[in-house]
Amino acid sequence: MSWSYSQRSLTRLGTCHEDLQLLMREALADPECPYDITVLEGHRGKERQNRAVAEGRSRLLWPKSKHNSMPSMAVDVAPYVDGKVSWDWDHYHPLVSHIKDVWARLVANELVTGQYTLTAGADFPTLRDGPHWQLDLK
Repeated sequence: MSWSYSQRSLTRLGTCHEDLQLLMREALADPECPYDITVLEGHRGKERQNRAVAEGRSRLLWPKSKHNSMPSMAVDVAPYVDGKVSWDWDHYHPLVSHIKDVWARLVANELVTGQYTLTAGADFPTLRDGPHWQLDLK
């Protein structure tokens, strides 16, 4: 299956670090991608970040989140299934595995900067966050 990002997703992705942009473009373009992907959020401003904390979606007040830098060092993406965002972990598990595989390929082929490791929010020990991906300095 072949999918492409909407203009809204591309605009959101455009606020992210170049390695995240490449990763998410390659992940969606790969014929092995298990689902269409939508970009929920890249850069997050002060008001939105603090609202995320108030709503229990983040534990980090402005400016502590990886979403708060410009470019953003984090991106939230979700599987887009049957015309809507899916919050079902059964859809996240194969997508997480796929994105990790694409990252490994990009690293092996030296197509990313090489300064960062990739962390999936699905792997967080607490407040697991299926949509969240972040770059961490090596």
